[in-house]
Amino acid sequence: MLADPRHPAESTSATNESVLKVALDHGKASGIIKSHDRVVVCQKVG
Repeated sequence: MLADPRHPAESTSATNESVLKVALDHGKASGIIKSHDRVVVCQKVG
């Protein structure tokens, strides 16, 4: 899953966590992410 490129990388940690939670919930609901899966979060720098 990719984040919206218009979303500012410098936003607060709480905002980043809420965006991540929405993405994870969507992935679980659509069956992309299973309960035993591990999720790795990366951020492009530069």
